[in-house]
Amino acid sequence: MRELTRLWLQNTQGLIEDSEGERLAQHAKNVPATQAIVELGSHTGLSTCWMAAGSRDGNGAHITAVDPWGKPRPGSLDDPWDLGPDGVLERFQSNIAGTTQLVFNEDYGDIVTPLRMKSRAASRVWIKPIGLLFVDAIHEGPAVLEDWYSWSPHLAPGAVVCFHDYGDSYPGVKEAIDREIEPSRRWIWQDLTEPSLWQGQLPR
Repeated sequence: MRELTRLWLQNTQGLIEDSEGERLAQHAKNVPATQAIVELGSHTGLSTCWMAAGSRDGNGAHITAVDPWGKPRPGSLDDPWDLGPDGVLERFQSNIAGTTQLVFNEDYGDIVTPLRMKSRAASRVWIKPIGLLFVDAIHEGPAVLEDWYSWSPHLAPGAVVCFHDYGDSYPGVKEAIDREIEPSRRWIWQDLTEPSLWQGQLPR
């Protein structure tokens, strides 16, 4: 990754830490061009941009960013910067285009497709094998499990799966992974990138 790209990403407002973004970029870099990268819950697109930078450095796997970009839920972090009903999606589009700072970043529009749908509905029409699945949508146990069971049938052999906000701040996420998702598959490895990015790889 170019150092200017890294600095741009590090200075872009978002809900993911640099350490987690770097890890997602590493995973994205390794996804074959014949497989997809799918993100569930893209928000303003900072994590999307980290993965796009990694993919561009690697095999150019296409990223589909699935998010309804709907009205913020009361008490949630759907709109922590008061961007307004359409502002979160507009910020996502600006970040993907690399135009949210005085110094422009490269445009990722050629390798990122936003899909404005709810996760389960999108999974029903999905057909391409997924090499990297990043789940960062509704942080409640039942919603996390619905995302997992909706999308896991599309995972390619050797796919990497990542969940954000694994930890005590979101007990529903942690419990869903510990009690059901982790035991449901045989993993080659599992890891945690601080502060809260859980990840694992399926057998090839």
